[in-house]
Amino acid sequence: MATNLPFLKLDNNSLQAETISLLGQINSLLATYGNGQEKYINFQQQINRQIRSINAFEARMAIIAQMKAGKSTVINTIIGQDLLPTHDAAMTTLPTEVIVNDNQPEPILKLSEQLLATFQTAIAKLKSRIEELGENQAIAIVSSGYLNDQIARIYQGLSISPSTLGRDPIVDTLRTLNHIVRLCNKLTPDFNPLASLDDVPRIETRFWRSQETETLQEQGNFLIVDTPGHNEAGASQLRQVVGNQLQWSSLVLAVLDYQQLDGEATAEIKQEIQKVLEIRPKENLYVLVNKIDQRDEDQARNPEQVRQFIANELGIDNPDQIFEISARQAFYATRFLREIQDNPESSISELKTAESLAKITLGHRWRNKLKTIDIEELKDEANYLWEDSGFPLFLQQAIKVLMKESTHRCMRDALDMGNKCLAQLSHKLKSI
Repeated sequence: MATNLPFLKLDNNSLQAETISLLGQINSLLATYGNGQEKYINFQQQINRQIRSINAFEARMAIIAQMKAGKSTVINTIIGQDLLPTHDAAMTTLPTEVIVNDNQPEPILKLSEQLLATFQTAIAKLKSRIEELGENQAIAIVSSGYLNDQIARIYQGLSISPSTLGRDPIVDTLRTLNHIVRLCNKLTPDFNPLASLDDVPRIETRFWRSQETETLQEQGNFLIVDTPGHNEAGASQLRQVVGNQLQWSSLVLAVLDYQQLDGEATAEIKQEIQKVLEIRPKENLYVLVNKIDQRDEDQARNPEQVRQFIANELGIDNPDQIFEISARQAFYATRFLREIQDNPESSISELKTAESLAKITLGHRWRNKLKTIDIEELKDEANYLWEDSGFPLFLQQAIKVLMKESTHRCMRDALDMGNKCLAQLSHKLKSI
């Protein structure tokens, strides 16, 4: 007997509306039966975040790492240019969003009104404290050379703009924001900008299309979240910020330092990952083992041993979610290839990235070789370095897939999280 079933609409807009409606119903149940408990309030906040992401068709991937494991270099390589600041000391204290937007010809950094107001308050409090102490005494208390210039800028009247256009100004602004957080920890410990942080800086930039991604057709928006290195997160507020970013992201990419796989920082990251896996499926976790160019072949684990070790440590069922890379090699290659792509008529002497590529590819006599090599030969060296880095496999098997699936994945993951929240609510009600 035929049944009159309603026609199932599968277009993205219909799925979006249905998903948001279901999440709204879940939130109502959490509000009604959660009895105001912090756990269920937190669930509601997470679902509200998911609703905002679905409205924008955003799939969020948070990146966590040990300090100095090369996290910022990984992100810079994915987007094809160095937009995130790096430093000899740990750099990232403030999570930063990077959203792929091919309609944005030049990268732009945007700060929300709330975020801008928070940092304007921080600057005012720091300036008042520096005036109270005196500039020299403030420098002595901070006792950190790379923050001295920031103290002088604040003392002289630093201002922050709601938007910043272009690579160099963006790097400078992000570095300034991170330094302000560190200075507050040192000089105004009673005021931490992270304590009331809801929004984070957002960079919009086009995606650099390498050979592996040039045919990619994006659906929705793919958003990368740079979080502070886990062993950088000493303050409780910072740990909370990192935890929130992980909970709000449907995907998590963990970057581990090959030379520190058995270290304490890896164990701490493992703890954070286990918290995420309580509300996210295992297939949403990817792992990059960075700095494999420093592997000692005589004493090191081979690639298969590394993948098995990581799979066992983090409880990953599919070893194809684990990649070995050299972010440093990939970044030098990417930066050079992007500059050639953007400046096809330039000579080697006019390319800003040629010298740094030559240093890593042409050996000890790179200066002399750079004088005689032609641009096609240097381009070949960049392509060889790119292939050796392991990054193409990661882009092809992880990033490309994730970007293609971003629209459906963000809805599916939101519903999966909502289902787990309901399961915990059901367990609570049954135990009453």
